[in-house]
Amino acid sequence: MNRIADDLKNKNQLVTKYLNKSESSYNNSIIALFVSIMIGIIQIFQNCRTSKKIKELKSNS
Repeated sequence: MNRIADDLKNKNQLVTKYLNKSESSYNNSIIALFVSIMIGIIQIFQNCRTSKKIKELKSNS
């Protein structure tokens, strides 16, 4: 009986350790997604500004 309880305890510890690692990996993925979306939005706005400047320069020529 004690052997079975010890085995289950060891397996539960492994599962808990694995779940902690997967949770931190999930959190890192969410942060990376947020950062990449922010970078994409910044690049879109920079491209729009640059396009407007180029159109202004072409129209003034």
